[in-house]
Amino acid sequence: MWSQDPDLRRRTIRRAMLHPTVYLAASLAEVLDENLVTLTGADLERVWRLRLARWPRPAQWDADVEGLAAWIGCDAKKLDRFFRLMEESPPSSAAPAPRRPSRPRLLPWKPRW
Repeated sequence: MWSQDPDLRRRTIRRAMLHPTVYLAASLAEVLDENLVTLTGADLERVWRLRLARWPRPAQWDADVEGLAAWIGCDAKKLDRFFRLMEESPPSSAAPAPRRPSRPRLLPWKPRW
């Protein structure tokens, strides 16, 4: 199974990093699994899955966080707190945590004459 092959797992996480507005992999790139366990209370054997998870959707935040918590083996309240802390101060100081793009703002139309 791919989840038990460390090399395949690394390649999968690297591919997920190419889509930072969808997956958490890029935002968590500088955080060790051991630190994720401390921050989320997740099971060490399953915490790597968080890197392949999608960002919780704002409209279904609670349900998404509960589903992720069950998937990585942690308490949903602790995971919710972790996500809220990430929003305030992302793990990487170089770039803020990516968000799904909002609707593009329309610029005022100007005729070209």
